[in-house]
This record gives sequence, structure tokens and C-alpha cells, in this order.
Amino acid sequence: MKSLPKTFLHASYQTLEIGTRLEHRGDNLAYHRVIEEIFEGLRPEGAISRLKAVYLADDLNTLDYMGLEDDTLIYVAEPVGEVQRRDVKWFEKACRAVDEEPFEEDWRPIVERCARSYWAGRGTRDPVHEYLAEAAVIVPDPELEARQTLSP
Repeated sequence: MKSLPKTFLHASYQTLEIGTRLEHRGDNLAYHRVIEEIFEGLRPEGAISRLKAVYLADDLNTLDYMGLEDDTLIYVAEPVGEVQRRDVKWFEKACRAVDEEPFEEDWRPIVERCARSYWAGRGTRDPVHEYLAEAAVIVPDPELEARQTLSP
């Protein structure tokens, strides 16, 4: 398996100070609740719960894919404890199935297949990796520090 980076990116609508400890706040959107419940019901032992995770990314393109908005602030974060990599496109496919199929008996098997693939760590054809951590800490941005050091 690919080694994980030491630091990651985290997006937030809140202004956060260096040293802020990030923990999941439990504010999942109601729209995704049924999908999250299915994913949680199929979560294997030892896997970090999506419902309790801090979501991290390893690059700006991934954050953008996950839905950055104009007022989103981006921070560098160092995970506390274990980090698990998952392909967020499985979750996206599950959402699309719910949106496209009018009856639960039509979309539920698709969502369950997506959840099993997500938890198994399988990649889609063009994976986009999100990283789940139980907690993380906001750390200084080394690129920002380098730019400040070079400024007159």
C-alpha cells in the first residue's frame, strides 16, 4: 500500500488557529444520512467511522472535488492516531444511485455494493482519495512560512 503523507489538507468554513485539535462535530447533512447509515452498517471492525471521522485530503484537487466553496478556508493538518485512505468516488456513486432511482429496492443494492467496495479499499477507475482520521491538529503551513521568510 502507498505510504501516507505526514501532513494533509483540511477545509473548514471556520477560522482556526495553529494547534486547534479537529474532531468530528457530527453535523452530517440530512441528504446523505440514509447513505451514511448504510455505509456505517457495513463498516468492518477496525475501520474509522465516516460518522466520527475528520476528513483530510492530500492535495487541493481532492479538496476541490469534495466541494470547496468560495468561503472555504484551507489548512494544513497533522493527523492524530491512525489514518485510513478511501476512494470517495464510491460514496459519490452511492449518492448518484439514490438520486437516480425512485425506489429504495432499486438503489439500496447499489449503495451496499458501493459501501463494501469503499470499506474494502478498492479504487474506482479514476480514484479520488479522502483520508479518515479520528482527530487532527492544525499545523503551520510550510509553504506560507517559506514565502514569509523570502519576503523583504
